[in-house]
Amino acid sequence: METGAVEKKPAEAPDTIESQEQDDAVVPLNLDHRDLQFPRYDEEELAGQISGILAAHRGPTRRLSIRAVHLHRRPDEVDAWLRSPALDGLEELEFDIGGLYELAPDPPLPASAFRFSATLVAATFAKCRFPDADGGALCFPKLRQLGLEDVAISEDSLHGVIAGCPVLESLLLTGRSRFSCIRINSPTLVSLGLRVYTEELVIEDAPLLERLLQLEFRIATHLTVISAPKLETVDCLCDLDYYSKLTSEAREVQELSADSSITVMSSVKNLSINIPSLSIGMFVDLMRCFPCLDKLYIQTRNVSGHKDLWQHDVIKSLDIRMKTVVMRNYIATWSQVNLATFFVLNAKMLELMVCDGRHSGRRRFIKDQKTLLHLEKRASRGAQFHFTSSTCEHFFPRISHVGDLSKADLFKCDSDCTF
Repeated sequence: METGAVEKKPAEAPDTIESQEQDDAVVPLNLDHRDLQFPRYDEEELAGQISGILAAHRGPTRRLSIRAVHLHRRPDEVDAWLRSPALDGLEELEFDIGGLYELAPDPPLPASAFRFSATLVAATFAKCRFPDADGGALCFPKLRQLGLEDVAISEDSLHGVIAGCPVLESLLLTGRSRFSCIRINSPTLVSLGLRVYTEELVIEDAPLLERLLQLEFRIATHLTVISAPKLETVDCLCDLDYYSKLTSEAREVQELSADSSITVMSSVKNLSINIPSLSIGMFVDLMRCFPCLDKLYIQTRNVSGHKDLWQHDVIKSLDIRMKTVVMRNYIATWSQVNLATFFVLNAKMLELMVCDGRHSGRRRFIKDQKTLLHLEKRASRGAQFHFTSSTCEHFFPRISHVGDLSKADLFKCDSDCTF
């Protein structure tokens, strides 16, 4: 072999070793604070390790992840890290919120963070004040993933950041900021996750948007979709005291101009909704707004509700195309049973229904459900019904990082409760 021939030449050995050392020197560094805090966590010791690594590393560094708390307690040190030559050409920068939700976003984002504007591909900024929009200061020409987690940012600056990211694909916006109106105009955005309050959310022009996720509480008082022809997945988590409010909003969506609403809402295949109470009337309205639903995920935190009287003339006019229905926190209250029975008897294309709850895996429970839900009369003869028992209580989809927005299966539970 040629490799063996080379190894037989002693004179070439030093060159080989030197070449190997040069290769090692240019291996990109991925510096993540999570890899440094074991077996115990000590904030000062961790900061010292980061300083030492950056001082010793000759570059380049591909990724830097540090805790956002350092912005509050050692801002000068963070600024020194960001100015380190070892970080030249940095592609990924993360200030990890680390569960420190009680801290207000007081310290400003260091100006040194913007020296990576031309090279960043993914960034998460947390627990800091974002600068006001100023010319091209907020432009990130290569940024594809952006997380703004509990940052203080003005409405103009937010829109400036979105406009300054010409290839942005995923945007996660969380925290306590309040906006009068968030307008989404992006030719490249695919996934949008929101966990902030805004009086109005307007999707003006998002030709590639596929996922719109409103996380953890009711986000927008008014939601308007003008142009999002590829929108397929919608998550609507509603903290409403009266389902009639959601019903009126559903009708409001339905009554948007025919040029935009019908096309956009007809593209939605997957709908996840978290509500305090159940009503068939509400779901009838929702199905009118989203007539091409393929998968419906329903989660209730409180199982209140009532046993509706079905409006058979209205139901007969519906073309229910759903193939998958998942009901979480299912304990067989009247409202849950009534809604599940509604789908059993009317969803002619149904392939799978999952009723998941703490007690739904017991044999007697399952036997009773087969009777209560009238499974022998199911509209879809090939439909399967799974009664599963899990202790998973978090809402779906579970999004904790901007990278989660691009997961293949948004509704896969980390505790092996996959639907």
